[in-house]
Amino acid sequence: MSGWEHSNSRHGQVSINGQALFTPASRVMNFPVFWSARSRGADVVLPYAAGQVSRRRRRDALVLQVELWVRGHVSLTGTPAGNPYAQLDTTMETLESAFVVPPSSNTGWAIVRTSRHGATKSTTGFVTSWEPAPHPGKSAVNVVQFELVVPSGVWT
Repeated sequence: MSGWEHSNSRHGQVSINGQALFTPASRVMNFPVFWSARSRGADVVLPYAAGQVSRRRRRDALVLQVELWVRGHVSLTGTPAGNPYAQLDTTMETLESAFVVPPSSNTGWAIVRTSRHGATKSTTGFVTSWEPAPHPGKSAVNVVQFELVVPSGVWT
């Protein structure tokens, strides 16, 4: 069984600490969350005045809820697996060692987002939860829910 077909021009790409998430063995199922933005700040109420006065907004930290599907039928590079369950374990270990383990610095992992038209944006962040679950169909697929926190809230 071949892996997922991937084309940056059709899907885009996200990599964390150099590990691509769109590969023959892995796929982000909710890619649009990477365009999320949050602001902090609120309008202020002035006593005895009608309405409110607007205040400047600033970017706030992003907490992205990402869903990643990981298959064991092929490796991350697309090589077919003889034992899909063993390959799934190997792929999960590779992903975990690449970016789930906290970095040694407080700046976070490098995160690069590539849009379908080729524009790239980068930031730094952390994976704060990593919750794999087997696919309901009992196949060699894990559905991983994880939180990706971008403290700056900004892609540059």
